[in-house]
Amino acid sequence: AAYNTYTYNNIITIGEDIPATYFGIYVSETGNGYKYEFFNTVNLKGSPSSGAYPSYAYYTDFLGSYQRHVKNNIFTNRRSNTSTASGKHYAAYYNYDLTGPSNLLQDNNNYYVTGTGGVLAGTYSGTLREVNQLPIFTNTYDISSISVDPLFANASGSTPVDFIPSSPVLAASNINLITNFANYPSYSTDFTGRARNVTSSSMGAYEISGVAKITVNASVGTLSKSYNTLREAFGAINSGTHQGVINVYINGSTVETNSAFLNASGTQNSLYSSISIIPKAPNLSITGNISNLPLIDFAGAKGVIL
Repeated sequence: AAYNTYTYNNIITIGEDIPATYFGIYVSETGNGYKYEFFNTVNLKGSPSSGAYPSYAYYTDFLGSYQRHVKNNIFTNRRSNTSTASGKHYAAYYNYDLTGPSNLLQDNNNYYVTGTGGVLAGTYSGTLREVNQLPIFTNTYDISSISVDPLFANASGSTPVDFIPSSPVLAASNINLITNFANYPSYSTDFTGRARNVTSSSMGAYEISGVAKITVNASVGTLSKSYNTLREAFGAINSGTHQGVINVYINGSTVETNSAFLNASGTQNSLYSSISIIPKAPNLSITGNISNLPLIDFAGAKGVIL
């Protein structure tokens, strides 16, 4: 008898500095039936100092006659060798050749490695071949896959919210490539139970498409509005859109491309009695690489509570 296997909506983080072989998701050909790996977030970490132990965010052995569907996952391997360690650390590894089998259906994944010994993908069929750019196979797989830092809230963390990504490109996967997506209710919601965007769903276990990173509530003016960056939110306060007692909620980590500048109340159109900046989850961050300017500039603003 053939039994299908479904692996989806998992958040997996593994890794110590201990020299050892690590697997995030290991898919074995044992047993008959289709295998589906959808919407998983895998993050390997750690800094071994000795040994030649490899690690694999995603590992799959010999592919038999049944189809294997690998779509809309985040496979990240951050393990990095120190001292005499020499292991290879793969985002993905396949025990078949570089052409890829015809019954492998793989696309819309994010493969990312960083650190000494990192390799985007490996394939093995008598000879090991290592690939450090997409597509992984010479056949037409992974046409829509990418390789970017997912910008997790806390990549070294250990709780689910640490692995909420903030990279905007992860929220634009073509979900139509997943066979019968609409017929499987379990795929239609993310790790938290939030409904997925059926036409443009996020990679990984969290559905982040359409979720604003910043929400501003105020007692006067526009009472509530959402923004993608702290700079945008501060700009709205500076223009007088939000006034009175203001709460700025940080729903997700942001990457600022310009300085987030907040005027003092009474400057230009800003008018507020207090501003509280409140994170809605642990380990969120406001980051950016802004030359010669502060990331956040309160510019003499008073009554700001962090």
